[in-house]
Amino acid sequence: MSKDHLIVETAWENARQLFREGRWKDCEEAFLQVLEANKPADDDAPIDCRYIRHMLDYAELLILKERNQDSRIILNNAIEMLEKFHPDETDLLFDACLAYVDTLSMSDLFEDAEPYIERAMQMADTRDGRAGDKYIRVLAARAASRLSQEDLDEAKPLIDEAEKLCTANGITQGEAVGTVFLLKGIHSHLCGALDEARGAFLAGMNAIADDDTSRIFQDFCFGHTTLMISQSRFPDAIAFLNEHIAEREKRLCPDHPLLKRAVASLAMAHSAYGDLDEAEAQAQRYYRLVESMGNAGNELRIECLRMLLDILVEQSRYSEAEVLLTRANDILENLENDYVKANLLNDLARLRVELGHYDEAEQLCARALALTRSIKGEGHLETAMCLSVLGSAYFSNRKIDQAEAAYREAIA
Repeated sequence: MSKDHLIVETAWENARQLFREGRWKDCEEAFLQVLEANKPADDDAPIDCRYIRHMLDYAELLILKERNQDSRIILNNAIEMLEKFHPDETDLLFDACLAYVDTLSMSDLFEDAEPYIERAMQMADTRDGRAGDKYIRVLAARAASRLSQEDLDEAKPLIDEAEKLCTANGITQGEAVGTVFLLKGIHSHLCGALDEARGAFLAGMNAIADDDTSRIFQDFCFGHTTLMISQSRFPDAIAFLNEHIAEREKRLCPDHPLLKRAVASLAMAHSAYGDLDEAEAQAQRYYRLVESMGNAGNELRIECLRMLLDILVEQSRYSEAEVLLTRANDILENLENDYVKANLLNDLARLRVELGHYDEAEQLCARALALTRSIKGEGHLETAMCLSVLGSAYFSNRKIDQAEAAYREAIA
């Protein structure tokens, strides 16, 4: 290894260490320095595979910060570089394709993700791929896509096949089997098999117990919490979260960014239990975690504000809610994903109704409804939900005939 390469590799290891320490703002700066130092001279210059690996690590950080557009650009470039300069590096291309599927799915671009799932499946459908965890990971990616699109019947055989492969290959620990149990838990919960869902969540949590930086830990926390809340088992949810968050913090550090969604789940559990003071404390903690990451995605930042807004409104602290609502509106206008924007517009409209701003609520509802209709269609539940919020805005504004029409259309 040349002296220059050694310097770059040392800087890259430093970036990875900053990631593990939870110093994600510094970590991003370090990754950018690594990529700039090792940047190819021009588009046709040969590119070292290590540079592409660095790109994938940087993309992982962006995904966790929920900067979906930025991560898509990095991963698309990485895939093009591999195809052009290193077509035989199938392991790296496989990882890049699955990471690209991840970030596309987070933006609800499921049709765009499908070709990359298929491509990864072709690379994994070998004797070695089926004997390890590669094929399992692709099955899980496709199952996750189906679940996100509410195709429960299509998701189940994929989950079942992945679980059987884990058993056959003796895979009991790690992110791959953990993801399979996570998807099984979500699917079982959606199908009403609550005991089966809880068993899957607990098995999955055990599978990643030794992986300090597991990305899906917080997903297990959210899944288990929503399951407990659906059964009105609020103290159980809170105890579970406190125990597992504390255990992770011992091994990582207090308030590590990887715990952000787990902390959000704790705020949600306290809010559902009616303990609004503690819910606010955890929501504030969630907000601090997101802000400490440095340049987090707009959708994530606004989600923190929405959680705090709901709690403040519940406490009738309207003047404080107004401040957050203004901040949320400013962020909202910069969102690029229309599906996310529609959901946020709808939520903000509901809060405007709570605050007595009925005309503004109507305008926000109309925007949300137009976007949701164009994406989901007339006969979708989310379109009906938009119409219901619009009806509430009309009714609160004493526009009774318009409210009735909106409610009737929602019911239809």
